[in-house]
Amino acid sequence: MRSQLSLSLGLLAALALGTTAVAQTATKKAAPAKSGKAAPAAAAKPDRIMSIDELRVCMKLQQTNQKNGAEITQAQDDFKRDQASVRAEQTEVRSINEAQRAKLGTLTTERDAISAAVTDLNTRTAAAKTDEDRAALAPERAKLKERNDAFEKNLDQFNATQESLRTRIEKLNERIDDINKRSETINERVEPHTKSVAQWREQCGNRRYREEDEIAIKKELAAGK
Repeated sequence: MRSQLSLSLGLLAALALGTTAVAQTATKKAAPAKSGKAAPAAAAKPDRIMSIDELRVCMKLQQTNQKNGAEITQAQDDFKRDQASVRAEQTEVRSINEAQRAKLGTLTTERDAISAAVTDLNTRTAAAKTDEDRAALAPERAKLKERNDAFEKNLDQFNATQESLRTRIEKLNERIDDINKRSETINERVEPHTKSVAQWREQCGNRRYREEDEIAIKKELAAGK
C-alpha cells in the first residue's frame, strides 16, 4: 500500500481574449449621382459633366469600394461568430477547471486521511505483541487497502481529466491568438476603406456624366478591363 500519494493541479492558463472593437463600416452603394440625385454628404462640385476618363476612375473606385466593403463585412461577421464560440468554450473550460479544483480538495483530504490511518495502523501493528494481536488488525488493513485502491482510481481519473483539460486549454489559447490577429487585420482594413469611400464622395459625388459613357464603361468592367 502506498502511504504517500502526491497530487498536483495545473492552474488554468490565462485566457485573454481580445475584445478590440471592430468598426462597423457600412458598404455604400456609391452609384455615380446623376443630375438631380446628388449625395447629401458630397462636397459641392462645379456643375461640369465628367469626361469618360473621369467617370471610369469613379466607377472603378466604386467597384473596389463595394468589393472591399463586402469583404470587411463578411470578415467582421466571421470574427463575431468565432469570438462567440471561443467565449462559450472559455466559460465551459473555466467550469471544468473549477470542478477540478473542488475534486482536488476532496482528493487531498482523502489522501491525508489515508496517510494518517496507515501511520496509525503501522504503529499499532509494530506494537502488537502476538500473532493473534497482529491478525486482529488484518480486517482493518484490508478495508484500508480497499479505501486506498478507490482513492488511486479516483486520482487516475482526476489526472486524466486534468491532462485533457490542459490540452484543451492549449488549443483554446491558439484559437484566441488567431482571433486577436484577425481582429487586428480587420481593423487595419477599415480605416483605408473608410477613406476610400470618402474619396469617392469627394471626387465623384454630385457629378454629372453621360449615360452613354456609363454604358460603355460597364461593358469594359464586365469584360475585366
